[in-house]
Amino acid sequence: MKKIFQDRFFRSTAVFFVGSMAAAFLNYLYHPILSRMMSIEDFGEMEALISLSILIGIISGVFSSIAIHTRANSEKHEDSVAILRYLQKIALVIMIVLFLLTLVFAEALQKDMKFVSPYPFVVLMLLLVTGVYFTFRSAWLQGKEDFKSASWAGIIGSASKLVISVLLVYAGFRTLGAIGGMLLAQLVALIYIWNKTKDFSASSRVLSRQEKKDLLWHHSKYGLLILLSTGCIAFLYTFDVVVVKHYFSPVTAGLYSGVATIARIIFFATGAVSAVLFPAIKIRSSFQENSKFLFKTILIVLILGGCAFFAFILFPDLLITILIGRKYLALSSLMPALSILMLLVSIANVLILFFMAIKNYALIYISIIPVIFVLILINFRHGNLMDIVVNFILGAILANILLISLYVKNHIRHRSGL
Repeated sequence: MKKIFQDRFFRSTAVFFVGSMAAAFLNYLYHPILSRMMSIEDFGEMEALISLSILIGIISGVFSSIAIHTRANSEKHEDSVAILRYLQKIALVIMIVLFLLTLVFAEALQKDMKFVSPYPFVVLMLLLVTGVYFTFRSAWLQGKEDFKSASWAGIIGSASKLVISVLLVYAGFRTLGAIGGMLLAQLVALIYIWNKTKDFSASSRVLSRQEKKDLLWHHSKYGLLILLSTGCIAFLYTFDVVVVKHYFSPVTAGLYSGVATIARIIFFATGAVSAVLFPAIKIRSSFQENSKFLFKTILIVLILGGCAFFAFILFPDLLITILIGRKYLALSSLMPALSILMLLVSIANVLILFFMAIKNYALIYISIIPVIFVLILINFRHGNLMDIVVNFILGAILANILLISLYVKNHIRHRSGL
C-alpha cells in the first residue's frame, strides 16, 4: 500500500481525480437542479445542445491533445510555446468559420431538431469559440502535469456554470439561459486559468513560415488520428441524445436525456483517470513501460466504473428520483442498458488514449468502423428507444474488440523485437 501511495502516477491520478470529481459533482448538480426548474422539453433541448457542444468541441480537442503531447514531450519551453500559439490561431479560425455557418443555418437546425428558438445554437458556437482559449491553457497545464491548477480551473468553471445558469433560467430565459450560463461561466474560468498560465505567454519566439509548414505537415496525420479517435468516443457516449431528439417527440427526447445524463456519470467519473494517462505515456519509453500505465488506468476505471455500474443496475429508480426527479422514472428501464454502454465506452476511451499517445496510426481506421457500424444500425433500427441504446452498445463492443486486437498485435510485435 505504501508503494502505491509513493507511485507518482497514482499520486497524479489522485490529485486530478479529486479535482475532476469535484468539478464533475458540480456539473451533475447542474443537471438535477435544472431538470426540476425546466420543462421536460426545454431540458431535452439543453441536453441536445450539450451533446452537440461535445461533438463539435472535438475539433478543439484535437488541438488540445496535440498541445498536451507537445508540452509533455518537448524539452525546449520556447519551442513548445510557439507551436501551441500557432495551433491556437488555427483552432480559433476554424471555430469562427463554424460560428458564421451556424448563423446562416440556425433556423434550419431549429426545425430539424424541433427547437423553440434558433438562438441557443448561436450562443453554443460562441461558447465553443471562446473555449479555444480555455482548451489550450488547460492543455498547457496538463502537459506540464500541473493537475492541481487544471483541476481548480474545472471546479471554478463548473461552480460558475451552476450559479449563473440557475439564475438565468429562473429569470425566464429557458434553454437560452442554460447555455448562456455555460458561456459566462467559461469566461470566469478563463480568467483564472489565464493567470495560472503566464508562462504560456512568456516566450516571444515566433515560428517561421517554413516551421509553420513543417508543423502542419508533421501534425496533420496526427491531428486526423486524434480527430477520428476522440470523435469515435464522443459519438458513442453522446450522439444517442441527438438521435433521439431527431426521431422522437420533444417530451420523449427530454425524458431520455435525463436518464442518459445519469448513466454518463460512469464515463465522466473515470475520465479524470484517463486524462492522466495521456501525458504519462512517452514515445521515448518502451511499449512494455507504457503498457504498465495502461493497465493501471484500466484497473482504476474498472473499479470506479464498476461500482457506479452496479449501483445504477440495482437502484435505478432511487437514483433517478434523487438526481433528476420522479418525472423521469418513465424511462428507468433503460438505466441498465445505458450503464453497460457507458462502462464499455470508458474502457474504449482508455485504450484509444493509449494508442493516441504512442501515435499508432492504425487507430484511424479502427475509429471509423464502429461509427459507420452504428450509423447503419440506426438507419434500420430506430423504432423505439431500446433499439437506439442497443445500437450504440453493439458499436462500443465492436470498438473494444478492435482495440484489444490492436493491442495484442502490438504486444506480440514488440515481444518479438520487430
